[in-house]
Amino acid sequence: MRDKQQELIELIARKNNVLIGSDDPILMLLTANEFIITENTKALSEALSGYSSKIEVISSQWDSLASKKAEKILNASLNASKQVLNEHLEESASKIKALISSEILAAKIEIEREKKRIGLMSLINTLSALLIFVSVIVYLVS
Repeated sequence: MRDKQQELIELIARKNNVLIGSDDPILMLLTANEFIITENTKALSEALSGYSSKIEVISSQWDSLASKKAEKILNASLNASKQVLNEHLEESASKIKALISSEILAAKIEIEREKKRIGLMSLINTLSALLIFVSVIVYLVS
């Protein structure tokens, strides 16, 4: 503190061409100002420390809230994707079912046609065999 008083005395002497003594009221103001500045610095440091810890707590809360919000958004997006996927799967399954049903129906119709054709061929073959049998009998009898 003596160094600061000496600096102030020299500064006033140099700039103002006035020499003051160590008991001058200006030096009392310097001492009072230094005391006030020291006390304010301590108070500001304590306040800053308190604000710093409050900011850390708030930051942690925001981080937690942001994580929860992000998780909710991600889950909602995932659920929406699953729903769209299920809808597409159901739609695809319905289309495949309809396609298979139409193919089975077409195959049934074709089988029925072939069945009728085979039945007709069988009847024709039976009639041909009967005609040959009758012809052989007529030939043998005559």
